[in-house]
Amino acid sequence: MKRFIIMGWVAFLLLFAWGTAQVSAGQKVRIGVLHRLGEHPDHIALRKGFLKGMKEKGYDVELTVFNVDVAKYRDTYAKRGIDEAKRMEKAGVEMIFCTGMYYIIKDAGINIPIIDSIFLSPINWKYAVMKEGKMYCTGNATGTIFGYSFKDIADFIQSVLPKAKKLAYINNPESPVSRPISELEKEAKRVGLEVTDCPFSAKDKAIDAIKKAVQDTDVAFSTNDLATMRVEEKVLKFAVDKKFPVVGGCLPFIKYGAVAGIQCNWFRSGEICADKADKILKGRQANTIPIGSSDKADIAINLKEAKKMGIEVPYEWIEIATEVVE
Repeated sequence: MKRFIIMGWVAFLLLFAWGTAQVSAGQKVRIGVLHRLGEHPDHIALRKGFLKGMKEKGYDVELTVFNVDVAKYRDTYAKRGIDEAKRMEKAGVEMIFCTGMYYIIKDAGINIPIIDSIFLSPINWKYAVMKEGKMYCTGNATGTIFGYSFKDIADFIQSVLPKAKKLAYINNPESPVSRPISELEKEAKRVGLEVTDCPFSAKDKAIDAIKKAVQDTDVAFSTNDLATMRVEEKVLKFAVDKKFPVVGGCLPFIKYGAVAGIQCNWFRSGEICADKADKILKGRQANTIPIGSSDKADIAINLKEAKKMGIEVPYEWIEIATEVVE
């Protein structure tokens, strides 16, 4: 009997050791990566977050990375993205992880699942629907939406400007990087702010948007459409000259005089996408997994400019800031 017990323990230990080795080795998975803006810092953060999440879930990821939007080929990135997605599928990748490319490759006849970490205007562009308060892709995809941390933006403005009543929304309504004004209004109303729409759809109209904001409101939030059109320096200089506070939708805006920049944490979006990829690899259909958003924000604060405007930023915001200019 003793002999059988010992043999049983040996078998158990061998089985345990084999199982541990399998987990350590990780499940091999081949994933194609399509970047919209080349080796952009935000996209690198998305990829790193995705890879970290996949590793923690036990996957050994073999990547095939392709950057479609480089200066030399900027006018043809859509075709190049589609061609590369098809090539990746033919080469045997199990899924594609992309940054803002789903709307380009969704009609390319790709049969493997797609994880897009920057879904651009999915409702407006009609490739997603809302069901019971959640967003689902109508194609073979899921991921995270491009968005702004409107809750943190509203909380920050209410905290540093408690007497403010009117908030300007400087945005390009035709751009995929703007979010519907209703999303900002919901959070603004919660902290007692009324939102005034200050749209612009052309580069030369951006200055009109900030002029309207200065005239009609107490503070502004601007999407990073200013950066997309490369007018952020001009617009923010106008605001600084008028001692008018602006919170930007990306961190670099503080370089040009914004009191703060608040954006979703891209690394965290990558981790969330890894969770969705894990569900797909375990058998879920991509379009049954809701499109999510980052639940963490990055904040940059320009204390130097805030002081010039007589704005006192509470210490709790400074403590959690990614970057502080003093």
